[in-house]
Amino acid sequence: MSPGNRGGVTDDTVAGYRLVRRLGEGPRAEVYLGYPARQGAEPRAVALKLYREGVSDESIMGEVEALSRAAGPHVLPLVDLASGILIVERL
Repeated sequence: MSPGNRGGVTDDTVAGYRLVRRLGEGPRAEVYLGYPARQGAEPRAVALKLYREGVSDESIMGEVEALSRAAGPHVLPLVDLASGILIVERL
């Protein structure tokens, strides 16, 4: 599910967010810096975790559940969830 990436910079839009650049990657996913693509939307930065093919829905939902249970001042809040994409606030 990797967007077209050129040197870490992208101009793709995913789940209503404009991807700016890749922040990191691991064996399960890539993480991108994004901003709302819609005109007039609050321009808050988010981190979009795009899971790789083969990562099960159960595994993703387990991560979402863990994130929601661990809510607190030291945990990034979940902003949105799309198919295969986890969206959290970016610090």
